[in-house]
Amino acid sequence: MYCAKCGTQSSEGDDFCRKCGAPLNRTTPAPAPTPTAQTKIEVKETMTMYCSKCGAQNAEGSIFCSKCGSAIGQRAMTQSNDAINVQIDEARHNEKIGYGISAGALILLIVVLIGAFSGVLDSRGFLYAMVFCIAFTIIGAILAVYYKIKKEILIKKVK
Repeated sequence: MYCAKCGTQSSEGDDFCRKCGAPLNRTTPAPAPTPTAQTKIEVKETMTMYCSKCGAQNAEGSIFCSKCGSAIGQRAMTQSNDAINVQIDEARHNEKIGYGISAGALILLIVVLIGAFSGVLDSRGFLYAMVFCIAFTIIGAILAVYYKIKKEILIKKVK
């Protein structure tokens, strides 16, 4: 059986092309052989690959699983790295948000201190404002550190 999309020969029972991942049509005829002056016989030791998604056995060099059509081998690794890179970008963004929360809370803390020393806030209002500012500073710092560590772990996965 041959793939209608790319012409690659597939084994009997394959549902998807191992080269391009296209669904196989069971009625696709074999391409006409090209005449050659000399026929070469090539004996090759084959290595078996297994699909990480469905566990099906695939021939060496397969790019797509012949049973479920998912990417296997180097292409699957590339797709996995692309997904990790997206997570790294999200972690960088969230790390910046954590730093922003901390910076905003520290600025608010400075404003509260100025208000307290200028006599605008009484002792109770000052206490509540201080607790609020310190809590948000700590929360922002924890978020920033968490996403920084997550980003570093993800970067190590790609390497």
